[in-house]
Amino acid sequence: MQKLLIISIGLRIKLKKAEARMKDRAFKFLSF
Repeated sequence: MQKLLIISIGLRIKLKKAEARMKDRAFKFLSF
């Protein structure tokens, strides 16, 4: 049970990091 919770939290963090990276790229494109 606890292992699944840790995995889900880890995946959520990875998704948030990926989302932040995508937004950063979008802002760089818009600034040009």
